[in-house]
Amino acid sequence: MTEPQAQTPTLASQRTIWRALLASIALYALLPWFTQPRLHGDPESARVLLLSLTLIAVATAIGTLVAREILLVRPIRRGELRVSTPEGAAKLFQLALILWALSESVGIYGIVVFFLCGEAQYANLFFLASAALLFAHRLERVPREAYE
Repeated sequence: MTEPQAQTPTLASQRTIWRALLASIALYALLPWFTQPRLHGDPESARVLLLSLTLIAVATAIGTLVAREILLVRPIRRGELRVSTPEGAAKLFQLALILWALSESVGIYGIVVFFLCGEAQYANLFFLASAALLFAHRLERVPREAYE
């Protein structure tokens, strides 16, 4: 007996997931307006945490952009990935979901920066970077050759 294959969500469903992730980042950005930071420890620890999370966020951002190029764009341009096939559509969705989740994680780092460091202005930069990454990885940016 063969196992049933999982269905890849429709393009409309995938766009809904992307929009939900973008909406969650917008909600993260509203947190500083309605809550107070939970400052713990000394200011030096807060600076170290801010620097650490900034480095992690930058590495995550660069990593997603490089991964998109290597795992998605190049195979499409070489003709190795076509989303018109069920396998290609599934691979595109898997890669997109991973890139979107990593992009959103930058916004989550912003929440941590706000609550533990009390730095709303820096947290906002994390939220903006997270949203920019989501826009960079949206489905509409998949090279047209993928659909041929």
